[in-house]
Amino acid sequence: MTELQPARPKVSRTKVTRTETFRSPICSRLLEYWRSKRFQQSVPKWVDIELMDIFDIAPNIVVKDSIDGGQEFRWRFFGTNLVSSFGFDPSGKLLSDVYNPKSAKIAFDRYSTALISDFPTRVVGYIDLVELTVPKSFESIILPLADGTGERSHIICAYDFSYELRDDDFDFGCNPAKWPGLQFLDTV
Repeated sequence: MTELQPARPKVSRTKVTRTETFRSPICSRLLEYWRSKRFQQSVPKWVDIELMDIFDIAPNIVVKDSIDGGQEFRWRFFGTNLVSSFGFDPSGKLLSDVYNPKSAKIAFDRYSTALISDFPTRVVGYIDLVELTVPKSFESIILPLADGTGERSHIICAYDFSYELRDDDFDFGCNPAKWPGLQFLDTV
């Protein structure tokens, strides 16, 4: 049996913001579910999340565990639509096992910031995959989860690769220096 080789991005461009406004029905659905599980806490607990409750978007879901208080992240779950898009399943692997050092640092910063935030993180952009002829545009949401004691220990994300970028997705509409948590990244 031939092992799938992961799709490698040639270039990606992303915009990262803290917001509660999402255009993708997949991201909006996860946000609605996450809010329903908060009860009277700032973030829901992982034990309260049932992926079968959101089976309609589970193929687009990622769950990562925080390792050593957020020093690293390990993939716990990687939805089947994402496996198909990227050509591999990183479940059980660390960020540093999958990404090159530059990309791992970008991902780590994004996830560790989302882990401590009380607000959803929105990422829009595109990934131009080497194996494909067109860029894959997307919207994603990153949300923190707590363990049984209330300590933040996981993140849950949804990715919508059917999302079509809009002209205003990369329009800051403000001075980026005055917009906390805003990142605009071009990576190769």
